[in-house]
Formats: sequence, structure tokens, C-alpha cells
Amino acid sequence: TTESVLMERAKYAKDSGADIFCISGDWTDKRGDWTYEKNAYIKNIGEKIHGLGMKFGLCVDFAIAEPESIILDQHPQWAVKLKNGTDYEIADSKAKLMCLGSEYSLYMAYEIDALVKELNLDYVKLTGEMLPLADEGGCFAENHLHKTSGESIWYIYDGLFAIMKYLHAKNWGLIADISLDSYNPAGLIDYALLKDADIGWKF
Repeated sequence: TTESVLMERAKYAKDSGADIFCISGDWTDKRGDWTYEKNAYIKNIGEKIHGLGMKFGLCVDFAIAEPESIILDQHPQWAVKLKNGTDYEIADSKAKLMCLGSEYSLYMAYEIDALVKELNLDYVKLTGEMLPLADEGGCFAENHLHKTSGESIWYIYDGLFAIMKYLHAKNWGLIADISLDSYNPAGLIDYALLKDADIGWKF
């Protein structure tokens, strides 16, 4: 999209009574690296959104890294591993699912915090796949924090909560959200989510 299109939509949102304008989709150069040189106007968008009296946010596919991203090149060991030792790939994509039960969760906490500060974000929504499909049995990597594939599920959720806690600790007033599709299964709400997320989802 373009800066002018986004601002047109932001003004419609403001007129409709919305108080947060959040950008999702292909705003980053590569998922995993979380740079935005090709969409440098995002910084201007944030300033203009604030000028309208609204909060500004981004959706981040926080457990996904695209092919040829710097993070995959430098730390391929953080990818979710299947039982046969290959990397878990996102369906219909060559992107890799990264394991939050590894040091990748610390990396993402720092990356998202940097985006919050660089773009003066008020709202962050963590989106995209977080867990491998149930029939794959978790992450089978041998050099992650978890010892078994079954244990990896617990560590992946712990990694998610650690990211949320870090963002809250470093950014007072930040609204940190998690997509229910990411939390898995879709639509599930439990006390752990309510403890760390700022949005009270209703159906």
C-alpha cells in the first residue's frame, strides 16, 4: 500500500470512533528481521496517527522467519525441528517456524521492544503461527531449552509470556496483545493469557 492510502483509512477509522490504528500484512522487509526500509513511511504514518489523536500499532508474526532473512542465516538452530530433523515450514510458504523454546524468544523480545521505541508504538499485536501442527508432535530440536518434543509446547508458551512480560516492563502503557489464532486452539482464553495480554476478548 502507500502512505496516502493508509492515511485515508486512518481518517475513516478516526471518524468511525476507533481509537487505535494498527497495520498488519507485509509492512516489514522480511519477517524475522523486522526492518522496514522498503516501507520507511511507516514512521511518518505513526506520527500522523498520533496527530489525529489515535494510538498507533503493528501486527508482528513473531514466530515466523522468511527465507534469506538475516536471522535464519545467522541462527538456523532456532527453527522448530520435525521428527526427521528438517525445519518446520509454514504451509504454502518457505518461511520457517521459529521455536520460542529457544533463545529466539529473547531475540524477539529485543526486536519488538526496538520497534516500539523506534516507531513510538502504543499497541503491538503478536500474530501468525506459534505452534507446529498437533500431528507433528512439537519441536524435536536437541539444542533448545526443552528436553523433549512434548516439553517444547510448555516452553513455547513460556517464551510467549516472557516476551509479553519484557515488553510491559520496558514500555509503560504499551498495549500488548496476542492473536487468538496464534494462541491456539483458535478462540481459547485461559488465565495465563488474561494475565499477560491487555485485551479482554469477547465473543
